[in-house]
Amino acid sequence: MRFNLKETMESQQSSGVTEFSQQSNLGPQLKPGKDRFLAIMEATIDLVAITDSKNQEVFYLNKAGRKMLGIDDTEDISTLCITDFHPEWALERIQREGMAVAVRDGVWAGETGFLSRTGREIKVSQLILAHKTSDGQVEYLSTIARDITKSQRDQEALRRSEEMFRIMTENAMELIALVDMTGRRLYNSPSYTKVLGYSPEELQGTWSFEQTHPEDREKILVAARETKATGVGKFVEYRMRHKDGSWRTLESHAGVIRNTKGEIENILIVARDVTDRKRAENERERMEIELRHAQKMESIGQLAAGIAHEINTPTQYIGDNTRFLQDAFADLNHLLQKYEELLQAAKSNAITPQLVAELEMASQNADIAYLTAEIPKAIEQSLVGIERVAKIVCAMKDFSHPGSEDKTCIDLNKAIESTLTVARNEWKYVAEMATDFDSNLPPVPCLPGEISQVILNLIVNAAHAISEVVSDGAKGKGVISISTRQCGDCVEVRIGDTGAGIPEKCRSRIFEPFFTTKEIGKGTGQGLAIAHSVIVEKHGGTIEFETELGKGTTFIIRLPLVPTTSAKGKKSN
Repeated sequence: MRFNLKETMESQQSSGVTEFSQQSNLGPQLKPGKDRFLAIMEATIDLVAITDSKNQEVFYLNKAGRKMLGIDDTEDISTLCITDFHPEWALERIQREGMAVAVRDGVWAGETGFLSRTGREIKVSQLILAHKTSDGQVEYLSTIARDITKSQRDQEALRRSEEMFRIMTENAMELIALVDMTGRRLYNSPSYTKVLGYSPEELQGTWSFEQTHPEDREKILVAARETKATGVGKFVEYRMRHKDGSWRTLESHAGVIRNTKGEIENILIVARDVTDRKRAENERERMEIELRHAQKMESIGQLAAGIAHEINTPTQYIGDNTRFLQDAFADLNHLLQKYEELLQAAKSNAITPQLVAELEMASQNADIAYLTAEIPKAIEQSLVGIERVAKIVCAMKDFSHPGSEDKTCIDLNKAIESTLTVARNEWKYVAEMATDFDSNLPPVPCLPGEISQVILNLIVNAAHAISEVVSDGAKGKGVISISTRQCGDCVEVRIGDTGAGIPEKCRSRIFEPFFTTKEIGKGTGQGLAIAHSVIVEKHGGTIEFETELGKGTTFIIRLPLVPTTSAKGKKSN
């Protein structure tokens, strides 16, 4: 026997059916049939509503439905019109499509919407059931609706995210790959075709390091293991084979993708082709080396006259002494011949007064006393001169050597002394040289040729600064002071002069390329710029200065004793 739905609903609403869902054990308390059915509807998280056949008058609305629409539990639902809670587009669809299909087929399902009392539009997946009498007339309608607003937002966000990822990966020049924890490729961006010649399909499922240069695989595996262990991506540079067999240099960074449990599930690799950049860097480095060597040779060329003079002076007295020794040898040889004649005559008892007179004359001409005094001096002077020339030649050889790209540990004191020798003619007329070298200075890791160039630039600058004050020595001489000492984990070199000092307006610019305070023809403005580049960028050190107008300037260089890989110069072994 059918029960009257409207009366039943009104009865259950007034008797507090909605409270059934709040009870922890409903089974024993429920009556068979409609009570159990209503309790289930109250407990469901979906909106459940029962209306008249026109979907207008509301007979029943469950607790989830009241919450969704913002209707208070105490409000009488008989005064509500369900169509008032639909936005226009949803109501139009229900009236045009949903009602017609439900009346015809008994059921309609689709996505529509509700409006809460606050005006918030709620997207729902809705089911309308038409309950008919035995003669086929619709007696009432029941609606079940599930809130899919967040789900749709999530799906839309996912769709947008996927679309954005697709657009980025399809248009990015970077190589983008997704690999699993075994290193197998799950995704490869189209850029692999542009950069390496492989289609994404060719790479799919292959081992991610398959095309990597054999010499580079180990460091990639190490980086991959660290990424898996720490979850932090590593930058790594390696070579990868192009489809045509050539090698390209790539620079990549990895990121991890975690599952809902926080476990690393996949690794995202983003790489860029740096082949051309590396080639340009190598070419630039080669050109820089050649330029620095050319600048060094140019410096030697500018000092050539002075170096020639430094060599010429000892060479002259070596020559003079050699000619003196030549003449002395001739006299001594003539005297020895006479002694030989006298000896032979003595053996045969044939010594004559004439022979004795000739020997005496040869002895007087040779001036034995003079030769005995002067020959040792001539020899000593000649040896000193030879040592002087050898020192200059050795210094020139050390200074002009192209040097190595790698840092080596050197005796910095000796390197400075060699540079002083090469530059002597630049400073000896205007300054006295005062050196204070730390004899216990440890070997310093550096690029020897470039450090020598820096020292030379600073010594020449000091000589020029003093020259402006003493007018090439006409007003006496100034002083160039050079000292070395160890300061903690650094070696400090100070090169000071008694020049005029650096004007305040110029102090902030002295390390700028092509900036100079010297007159035209006396400076290019490159010396201090090169010094700054060599000390700071290549050695990770510092170069500063102290200056006082009218008293002079001191440049302070500090070089680290521990090789640093942050500097451009390669770390020594």
